[in-house]
Formats: sequence, C-alpha cells, structure tokens
Amino acid sequence: MGTLENNVLCELRTLRGWSQEQLALRSGVPGPSVTRFETGERLITADAAEKMARSLGVDSLALSLAHNLAVLKQRMDDGREGPGRAVNLARTLLETLERNDLSDKQAEIIAKALEALQAMIRNSSRSPRAYKTTDSGSDYEAQMLVLERDVFGRKLSISEVEKRRREKGLPTGPVMTEAEI
Repeated sequence: MGTLENNVLCELRTLRGWSQEQLALRSGVPGPSVTRFETGERLITADAAEKMARSLGVDSLALSLAHNLAVLKQRMDDGREGPGRAVNLARTLLETLERNDLSDKQAEIIAKALEALQAMIRNSSRSPRAYKTTDSGSDYEAQMLVLERDVFGRKLSISEVEKRRREKGLPTGPVMTEAEI
C-alpha cells in the first residue's frame, strides 16, 4: 500500500520520538503488525489499539476509529474496496451508540466516526467502481438498501449526540482533533 494519508498512528508515534520498533516494544504489539498498521495494509484490531493507545497515552477507541477510517477511505478512494466494510462498521457503531453505556466522550467519538462513514459511503454510491473485492453490482445495491434502512434510518441517534455537543459548546461534525484522540 505504501503511504497512508492522515496516518494518526504514525503521527502520534513520531511526536514522541519513537521508532516503530520502540512502539512495538512499549506496547507489546509485534513490530511487523505496527508496520502493517502504519502503511494501511491492515486495520487496527481492538486488542492492538488498546495496547498501543495505552503506550501512547491516548484513547483506544479514538485511535482505532481514526486509523481505520483513514484506511477505509483510502481503499475506497483508490477503488480497492467497496462500501461493504464501511457499512458493517457503521452498523456496529450505531448498535454500540444505542446501548447507551458509553461516556459522553465515547459517544461523541462514535458520532463523528458515523458522520465520516456516512460521507464515505454516500460518496462511493455516487461513483461506483469495479471494486477488486466481492462487491458486485447486485451486492453493492443490496448493501446500499440495507444501509439506508439500518444506518441512515437511525439518524436520530446521531442527532441526539450532536445536540448534546452543541449544548456543551463543543464542535460538531466529522472532524476529529488530536486532542480528542
């Protein structure tokens, strides 16, 4: 894959003056995995995110979502992946948000990620490509129908989080700052 745009993991690591090997040693995540995460070859798993976030002193949910959204966006923009994984991630995040067992900060992080996923998925629906994955035309159309019903139909949940953010004077929208990570 080469270089990942908006590489939060690499930025956080280099801000601390650490090499990939140092992050691997401090976090307990194997060095080759750190390399594959930073190049965007792999999505960060929950376990790896927890370990690296602890070492970096950041929130693991924010780290994994910021990284994985950047990877998915780049893959979708490059035409290497269709919207299927983004749809599944959006559905999972909505279910997590609707459980109401999150802190306000976690709910805000998820709401921002959902907004970003929504934009990515909508953009992919405007210009479907011949993806190199299993997203055939009929699968793609079916995913978009499910998405409209299950994800965008729950917009109220996202709106409620955005309303809480406005009431607290916090910014709204899909932008995630380093301070929130």
